[in-house]
Amino acid sequence: MTRRQDERNDYIYSEKILEQYEEQGERALQPDNVDKHPRNRISEDTKTHIINLRKSDAYCTTSILYFQKLLANHEGIQVSYTCLRKLLQAAELLPKKDAGKIKNWHLKHSFGGRLVAAVISCDWFNTKTPCALHLIFDEATKKITGLHFSQNACVNGHLETLYQTLTYYGIPRELYVEAYGGSNIFDCKPHGATQLDRIIEKHIGIEVVKEKASTHSSKCRIKEFVRILQKHLPRWLKKVGITNIEHGNRELYKFISFVNDSFTIEPRIPESSFVSLGCRNIPLLLSVRHKVMTDSEGCFFFDDYKFVTDSVRFVNKEIDFLYGSRTGFLVYYEFGYYPVSILHPEHEEDTVSALNLLNKLVHEAYFSSLV
Repeated sequence: MTRRQDERNDYIYSEKILEQYEEQGERALQPDNVDKHPRNRISEDTKTHIINLRKSDAYCTTSILYFQKLLANHEGIQVSYTCLRKLLQAAELLPKKDAGKIKNWHLKHSFGGRLVAAVISCDWFNTKTPCALHLIFDEATKKITGLHFSQNACVNGHLETLYQTLTYYGIPRELYVEAYGGSNIFDCKPHGATQLDRIIEKHIGIEVVKEKASTHSSKCRIKEFVRILQKHLPRWLKKVGITNIEHGNRELYKFISFVNDSFTIEPRIPESSFVSLGCRNIPLLLSVRHKVMTDSEGCFFFDDYKFVTDSVRFVNKEIDFLYGSRTGFLVYYEFGYYPVSILHPEHEEDTVSALNLLNKLVHEAYFSSLV
């Protein structure tokens, strides 16, 4: 296209703009979609309804992700997380832990602001066989919120310490992950979300900080607390006469009281940062979940064992298979939980009881990547 043709086209376009401006005024200079709204825009009535629900007792203490799920399941309102957070922020109805970014100083110096999760491998029972101690303690007060023994670092150990923390204290604002003396299974799948990520962040609403301790003071605080445990716990176990993991887990609450009474310090910020759980079921939230596919008979396989639901058969459906030390075997489908039974194989020597299989899966289940 020549220069003269370009000038001719510009002249024609300018003439059209002038004609439209004479007819429509300033509206001719505005884009065509200036008064149009997207199809998924939330109406003002829906926004008012969401705000009123948030102010009610049933929803006022829930996290944003859980509130979004409740709106979709029970109220029939589909709204994105970003839109919901902006709406609650404009109405000043954000939960305490989501009220905005605060300085790390506040998290480190308030009870429940930052909890530290660690796995310590040591010969706790003086049997020349090391075992794993799963630990969660508060960084501000040095107060233990959960302890659990297991043979190795496993899903059950971390879920047990989380269960103790949530039951007795509530939801912390941050969970700082640190491995000491053993592998950190929180980070075993760096390129994908894990079972623990989904349970802690999505279902419960705790922000997981996976970075290593970056400052010298943070490393010293963690190592100092680990030295306290390595010094006092073996002596206490020997004094009480505990020689195995099962007996130790039953009596660990006494050691937690001893350590908290002896070494707990007062936080610089007296207000607690823990958030109430509301009406959520902790054992269900902390269950290990796997997606499985049922066959034409309503059965499914997991870990080379065949399962079937007791009451309702789901034929050729994708379901969630749950298991935990406090829930047993369950199936979750369309907002309902159903008990599950094991179909024993033909050979009698291959049979296994439900309790033995549950213990096997719980104690050997490591975090798997979610697709």
